[in-house]
Amino acid sequence: ELPESFYKLDSNEVKSLYKSQIEYRQTIDNVPLRTQKMRDVEEQAKMNKYPRTTLRVRLPDGMILQAIFESKETGNKN
Repeated sequence: ELPESFYKLDSNEVKSLYKSQIEYRQTIDNVPLRTQKMRDVEEQAKMNKYPRTTLRVRLPDGMILQAIFESKETGNKN
């Protein structure tokens, strides 16, 4: 078990955490907004790069069960 002093931050640690949060926030704020069309183009590029997904499961007896799906498929087919 760790002593209580482990959980207490000194002033340098607090300053470092604060600075990293400020930098992270500035990074997020400076990212340009994307339109739906831009997001769709990026998603389509991913689908073109990985058109199929292979799922393999090794069973306890050593047998391997494999299935190949289109990347666009969802798991729920109701």
